[in-house]
Amino acid sequence: MQLITILATLGVVHVSLSSAEGQGQSLLQSFSFPNFADDHHFTRSGMQKLFESALSGVGIVTIKDIPEYAGLHREVLRLAHQCVRTLPPDVARGHIFDDGTQRLTLAMSSKQQDADPTAGKCPGLPEKITHLRQVVNDVSEVFFERLDRILDLGGMPLLSSKSGVDYENMQDLLHHGDHLDHFHSYHQPAHDHEALENTMDFHTDQGLAIAFTPAMMIDEDALAETSVSGASAGKFEIQLPSGQRIAVSFPDDHLVFMLGDGVNRYINPSKISGPDLRAVPHAMTMPHHSMQEWRVWFGRMFLPPGDAIQPGSGFTDGHIRTSIRDAWLEDEEDAMEPRLVMGCSGNQHAVELRQLSTDPACSTGARRRCTGSCANNQVQCWWRCMNFTTEKGPEVCAAKNSGFNCTNGRDEISIGGMHHGAYDIKCTNSTQLVRENCELTQINADRPADASAAGFEAFIGSQGSYAGRHNLLLDADNKTEVAFLWNVVDEKVQGMLAYNGKVSWIAFGTENIGGGLRGMKGSHTILGLSSADQEFPGLVGVHEYKIHDEESRFEKWNTPYGSPVTTGTALISQNGYTALKFTTNSIFGKSLNVTSGSNRMIWAIRASSYMHIGKDSYHEGCDGLTRTRYRGGGSTFPWSIDFTNTTLTNIHPEPLTELSESSISGCEKVFASFPMMFAIAIASLHGARAL
Repeated sequence: MQLITILATLGVVHVSLSSAEGQGQSLLQSFSFPNFADDHHFTRSGMQKLFESALSGVGIVTIKDIPEYAGLHREVLRLAHQCVRTLPPDVARGHIFDDGTQRLTLAMSSKQQDADPTAGKCPGLPEKITHLRQVVNDVSEVFFERLDRILDLGGMPLLSSKSGVDYENMQDLLHHGDHLDHFHSYHQPAHDHEALENTMDFHTDQGLAIAFTPAMMIDEDALAETSVSGASAGKFEIQLPSGQRIAVSFPDDHLVFMLGDGVNRYINPSKISGPDLRAVPHAMTMPHHSMQEWRVWFGRMFLPPGDAIQPGSGFTDGHIRTSIRDAWLEDEEDAMEPRLVMGCSGNQHAVELRQLSTDPACSTGARRRCTGSCANNQVQCWWRCMNFTTEKGPEVCAAKNSGFNCTNGRDEISIGGMHHGAYDIKCTNSTQLVRENCELTQINADRPADASAAGFEAFIGSQGSYAGRHNLLLDADNKTEVAFLWNVVDEKVQGMLAYNGKVSWIAFGTENIGGGLRGMKGSHTILGLSSADQEFPGLVGVHEYKIHDEESRFEKWNTPYGSPVTTGTALISQNGYTALKFTTNSIFGKSLNVTSGSNRMIWAIRASSYMHIGKDSYHEGCDGLTRTRYRGGGSTFPWSIDFTNTTLTNIHPEPLTELSESSISGCEKVFASFPMMFAIAIASLHGARAL
């Protein structure tokens, strides 16, 4: 990894690669604030061209020579860290990253002028925070003015609103948008390996831009900074337009401005000329440090007004943000995807977000998302505080010469207890961290090499003649991957659900309209379980089930119906293809509309690992490490079928027509690894993925 060095010249700092390949290549620019704020100097000296080039070529600029800034921001960071270590967890929110790093956060909204959470609790800090925020305000005003200088909008507004008010330019977005200020303190208790993984993987921030101070290390015992060097405060990396990833280091007395994904969503599409602005993919890795040292940082994220309508969606920015937040609060990850992609451009989806006013404390037993410290006789596991017992607790495990951890059925350790599924605390000597299902031995790893879309169609044809067909899922080549075919015979449905691959299980059923998980909970289903799956050997074959009204895992509802009417059942696995076949007019006692009317149906498939390997029953398949949700129907994307209408139909998920409201996040490539990492902010405000 190459390190960028700073070269000062004539009031403008050029940041260039230190390698021979990058010699002379200007990458980042820094501007002296007095010159930057002088409109005449900015437009006549060539600075405007440098500014435009910097934000279109890389997407970052830094501002130096800011009055009262350098000493002030260091003092505020020291005092803020001292404060955050004394505040209760409902104010100084905590988070643990996948690499074990702990983060404590104070946050407030500049736009809404929220009350300072440190007021009356940390003497001397509120006044200093107010001063720093005002300095950042002053510089930000100039930065957004300069953005307007380089944007050619042809006299058209940037965004409109539901009320009919137009936001004409960047300064309108600044003055009416939401600004989120964050103070972060990071600490990594121990490093168990030499090559550290990213604490935050590559992402772009979802807002318009973020302004931040270079991080510094604090010696907590001495309450003094140990370094103001960006390199020693961890590794901050950016990705260049070429795809090259490089480490950068910012001078301590600079304020950094970095563009977010908002420029792709509503700035670049509005321009009529000039180069596009560039959102910057970036990552951060914690440094090796002593037990008393913490990495501290301040940043402000700029968001558009909540009532601003996002181009192409018709929804307001606030509406989308709340939808994303609510998606994270769903019990199942597959409910997230349709809403997560709405908050980002291109092939990205939203990650790591939180609005803590809806975020229950772990001590309440909240299942999906929780925050806050557990009691001394508890540990966080499966997003909740679990009590120590006489069989499971640190002292009990130590007496057995065993470790004490939150683990899953594969005896894998969940760092921080922030994984969803069948997790519990237990005594174990396992050192294996949690692996995603796509990292396990895969069902389709030994699938015949000649299996193909054409072969799948031949397989379907060999299973008999069917009058009706719905193609439920298409692959990347627009070929059928999942299909349902049927006949109506003697007022019964003779059906076949077919999949281009091998399965652990495959299921077809009725949506429980109004039920949990978009109608899956409480639904009636015909499920075929492969003989190759050893988790439930007594249930191999095809049976009728009713999914539990509250619990979605198969182990909670695996009692077959005692009076089935389904006949002609078969689960066929042949040449790498699968078919579930049956004939019925009802499922688990629930009648189907066979000869008149329509039916709301659901389907699901597990085609990643067998359940006895994955120790769960999630509906998914894997293409390498990329996971696909193999499910359809339900309240989000209803699948309605009239068995008398045999017209060939492709069932494609449609965009959501109704969304609830959102928070803020970063954006990652959809195909990237998707660790469950969540930024923590203050109650009643939005969380922001930050540095």
